[in-house]
Amino acid sequence: MQHKFSRESTYRRPQLAGERLLTAKELAKFLALPERRVYYWAGKGVLPHVRIGRSLRFDAERVREALGLD
Repeated sequence: MQHKFSRESTYRRPQLAGERLLTAKELAKFLALPERRVYYWAGKGVLPHVRIGRSLRFDAERVREALGLD
């Protein structure tokens, strides 16, 4: 029986350019906000994020740009 992603598969895992993504808790601490506010703003589209499974991750540089902190 062959697996969907055998060794010959062309599937490639997406790669990030070495940057570290922040958790909602880490971002809340960075922005000095309650963690719930981070989730709320992410849900409203204010904070750019990536969903990894059930978790949200944030690129600090993109968040700074979105909030005009640069």
